[in-house]
Parts: sequence; structure tokens; C-alpha cells
Amino acid sequence: MVLTLVPIVFYFSLWNIFYYPLFYTKYYIPTLFSVVVFIPFLMFVINRIFFKNSIVEILSAVIGIIFTILIFMLLAAYLSKLVYFTIEAFPYILIILIIIAIIVFIRREAFDKRTKLILAGVISFVIICAFVFGVFNFQPVFYDTKAAVYMVEDEYQICWSTSTTTAGYIEIAGEQYYDSYAGALNCSTLHKVTIPKEILDTNKNYKIVSYGVSHNRAYYPIRTSTISKDYTFRPINYDDGIQIYNISDNHLYRTGPQRAASYFGDKLDLLIANGDHVNDVSEDWQIKNMYRLVGNITNGSVPVILSRGNHEAAGSQLVELPQWYASRDNTFYYTVRVGDIAFIVLDMGNLEKDARKTQKYVGDFNHYREEEAEWLRGIYESGVMNDPSIKYRIAVCHVAFPLNIKKYGGEAARKMMEYLELMNIDFMMAGHSHATVVFEPHSTYSLDGKEKDTNEADFPVILGSIRNDENMRYETLFGYQFTGTAIEIKDGDIELMFTNSLGEIKEYHKF
Repeated sequence: MVLTLVPIVFYFSLWNIFYYPLFYTKYYIPTLFSVVVFIPFLMFVINRIFFKNSIVEILSAVIGIIFTILIFMLLAAYLSKLVYFTIEAFPYILIILIIIAIIVFIRREAFDKRTKLILAGVISFVIICAFVFGVFNFQPVFYDTKAAVYMVEDEYQICWSTSTTTAGYIEIAGEQYYDSYAGALNCSTLHKVTIPKEILDTNKNYKIVSYGVSHNRAYYPIRTSTISKDYTFRPINYDDGIQIYNISDNHLYRTGPQRAASYFGDKLDLLIANGDHVNDVSEDWQIKNMYRLVGNITNGSVPVILSRGNHEAAGSQLVELPQWYASRDNTFYYTVRVGDIAFIVLDMGNLEKDARKTQKYVGDFNHYREEEAEWLRGIYESGVMNDPSIKYRIAVCHVAFPLNIKKYGGEAARKMMEYLELMNIDFMMAGHSHATVVFEPHSTYSLDGKEKDTNEADFPVILGSIRNDENMRYETLFGYQFTGTAIEIKDGDIELMFTNSLGEIKEYHKF
């Protein structure tokens, strides 16, 4: 009976966590699940009263266990943590299986000679693999993501990853640019090399070369195989205007946003990756997932503007993130000039207050935002945005802070908004709220039907992504559906379209 009650207790004890995302997706789902979780218990009770069948009793307990597992997986999926739990749990599951196998083998008197030999062989093979691949790090070397070319100020930052620990460089026109720091080559599965913008724009081709370093030990590193891959780069083509696609908030899911971002096809000039592409930055595989998303869309041939989301501002690799992400002087705010367009990329960091337990002892984002506001003041006072060759000024920030200054950054956010207004920003491209909405200056809109958000800025603020193809207010469970933002700037006009993974235009706006 206890096992049949587990899914009920598990579900309703997690109701506060479950309710919002389930309701936000489809209003009837919480009610449906509230009924379904009682099925194993009802089976047990009815059987005890009327049938007294032991098989049905066992079946009800098994169904209770299955329902509990499914509820856990569903919750993980809604919170975009399903892949995380699966990957993170694998080493522990493997250890448990090995321990079980050893225990079974120790009780070998229960098996015949042939079974003993098979078990001994399996356990020996697992131990040998652990030593070869784990301890000695002898693993096949291959590229497990495509390259991502990020634009930061007057340079490109090219990122890629490999299957195992490697060192590497990029070669352009016979010149080698190494992934190195203070004379030491970076030995990692993650790599980033900075290239002056004019060099790549001129040559339009680059080669990535990587070689395995299985043991990076003092005075005696061990090198393994070398691999390379050639890429053709397409600098932005201004002949037919500029075609830009914006995605955000996919939270590890790639299928939907990759399809949506193919809206312009080969005409795509620039991709804006506007944050929350992962759930946190605690492991290399999460950062690789980001490379993979961007690489699959651009094939390493189209430049990318990257904005850090609040979910990329949490995790054990947060301090190392500037080494793997588009960054400027260990920050994630910078400017980019694209023809007659000036982009100002901003970063609100983690939105949790530094004193809260989720950030306590590891967060200093309040000071970070204050320093960012001072940097933006410097941009304004320099007059660089008054350059007459600049026709359009676009702010890019994962968090649409003008919609809720108090919640999203406080006084520092207000200062940033005021400097953007003084620089005559045309609009801000944002995400975070999982919606596709254009907030006109000083307009008010309710995203959830309850709390109203008001754009305090003198410029439009655009929320540009949601995991859905049809309904722009509710998200799907997984990421196979997605709506992003297509932006086309030409002939003095800015055309903005919310387009889904089917290539359909859901809304059209013109500025």
C-alpha cells in the first residue's frame, strides 16, 4: 500500500514547484495529474475489497513506482533539468552497477564455472576501461561541436570543443593563433581563440587544429593524435540589408531554436544568442551544449553576438566562464559595430540578491552591475554613439530590466536605462520572460494575466523567444517547438517578425 501512496505524496508535496510551470503550459494539466496519481492506490483498495488478487496488488505497487519516476522526470523536464539529471547521475549509476556486479561475483558459489568467467570478464573489462579512459585519459580525439564565432568589440572570439583534453590553435593564411595564457597552452576540452576582426573578414577562411594531451604533467606531457577542420567564414553582407535572428531561453533544448533560426537560410548575417541557453555553468558539457546550439545554426560561418543570461550566471565554473564565453576584460558587457548598426550588449548577471542563500558567499553581482553602469556612462560621455555613420542603435540584454527596474537591478539598472535613453537607442532585444511581446515606450502589459509589467524606457523593449510554435503565452514541455525573432534592417526600416520553427510569421512589427 505504501508504494501506491508514494506518487500521491510525491506529487502534492511538490505542488508549489509543479503548479506554476504546469499551469503556465496548459491549464488542465495539473487537474489531470491530480487524478492520475491516485490510480495505483485505487487499484490497491479495489483489489483488496473485491478481488484479493496478489498479482494485481503487486502490479499496483509497480505502477506506483513507475508513476513516481515519471513525475520526477516530468518535473525535471519542466524545470529544464532532465538532461542535467541524466548526465550527472550516470557516473553514480555506473558505480552502483559495478558494486552490485562485484557483490554478485563474490557470491560466486551460486553460479557455474561459465557464469563466473563471464562475470569476471565483464568486471575486468570495466576496470580496464576505467584505468585507460579515466586514470590515463587515453581517449579518441574528435570535435564534438562545431565552431562558434562571437563578435566582441573589434575582434572575433572563436570557440570550439573536443572529445577529450586537447591543446590547439587556429590557422589563418599560414598564421597561427594559439589558445594560450601567459605562454601556456590551454589543455582542455573547451577552447577559445581571439582573432582581429579585419583578419578574418579579409581571409574568409580559418582552420582549427587540435591535438590530444592525455597527461599534462610537469616536464613530461603526453601528446596523442592531431585533428583539424576547415571553415569558410561569411562576413556580414550589407548589399541586401542585414538579416539578424534572435534566440533565448531554450534551456539546453536545441531542436526548436535551430529550426526557427533557419528562417533566413543562407541570408542570415548575424545570430543573437540572448541568454539562458543552459541552466547553469557547472560542467563542461553545459558549455559545449551552447557551442553546439550556436555551431549548428551558423556552421561556424556566421558571426554571433552573445548575451549572458541569469542561468549562465550560476554554477561552479562561473569564474572560468569568461575563458569559454564571449567576453571583454572578464566581463560580459561590450559594444559591437556592424556596418551602420551599433550594438550595446549588457549583462545583469544573476538576478538573485547577493545576500540570498542561492548566491550567498559566491555572488558579487551588485557591484558588478554598478561597475557596468559606470562603463555605460563612459560610453555615453565619450560621444562614440554620436558618430554620424551610425544609423541604428540596438541594446541587447537577456533581462529586460526597463520592465521592472526594482526587481531587475535596482538603481544600477535605472542608471543604465537612462544612459541608453540619452544615446537614443532604437530598441532593446531581450528575453528571460519566455514570451514574444513588443513593449512600446511606457506601455503596460501582463504576461501571466496577473502581474503587470510597465516599460519605463523611452524606447521599445522586445521579448523575443518562447518554446511554442502556436501559442505565444504558453510553453511546450520540450524544446521541439520554438518561436524566435527575425530582424531585417534595410532601406531605413527595421522589420521585426516573431517566427516559429515551421518558418511561419506569427507577428509582424515595423519601426
